[in-house]
Amino acid sequence: MSTQHPTSTLEGPILDLAIALTDPKCEGLKFKILDGIVCGFDPQATQEDEQVCIYLCGESFQKKIKMRVKFPYASAYTPSVDYAQGMGMVETMMAEGMSVHCDGPMSFLAQWKQTGAEARGETLLLAAMRARSMRAFGQQFDAATHLCD
Repeated sequence: MSTQHPTSTLEGPILDLAIALTDPKCEGLKFKILDGIVCGFDPQATQEDEQVCIYLCGESFQKKIKMRVKFPYASAYTPSVDYAQGMGMVETMMAEGMSVHCDGPMSFLAQWKQTGAEARGETLLLAAMRARSMRAFGQQFDAATHLCD
């Protein structure tokens, strides 16, 4: 199974993993798969139920409930679909020179001309987050290299 993904088409938990790896708020977290869900955990936490800080389960309500019960101190991390989590990053990226505009029905184009990153998405947030991952990882994102055992 290939773990290489084109950054221009990333979505869901794989895109959120790429974003977490570039988010200063997630600095120091290690990522691994627990119960089929990518989780960011703090390797220095002493209590088992406090080790998982974030979980990346996309928009799956069932997975969110499962993780909330198992790890009550953790939060869902979905900046590619949650404007409350992602727009602060988009504003920062725009201040750094990225632009986003509507280029058709249900199509947005994010361009970071000085870095060469350019990505489309069905929402402004999706296009911007794909451009952010492209800026950080180039044309391909290899999820497996960022997961630990």
